[in-house]
Amino acid sequence: MQSSYLSKVERELVPPPSEATIRKLAAVFEEDEDLLLALAKKVPEDIREIICSDPGFYCWLIRNLESAPPEIVEQCIAVLQEEETN
Repeated sequence: MQSSYLSKVERELVPPPSEATIRKLAAVFEEDEDLLLALAKKVPEDIREIICSDPGFYCWLIRNLESAPPEIVEQCIAVLQEEETN
């Protein structure tokens, strides 16, 4: 991939590459895939599938988390991380 293409993507002169290409770029540049996908305004396929499994609930959850006080979001994250380790 040419650096001139990446420059055009950064300047929004051309659309961002596909999810697969962004994932490859993330690996090459040792960057977070989700971050690069978000910067490209793309939702990862696995997240899209989760949202589509119950769109009403996940849209509600995301909207409410976005407007929730940071301490509430931090508590939710802590609980979920605790569940992951059990």
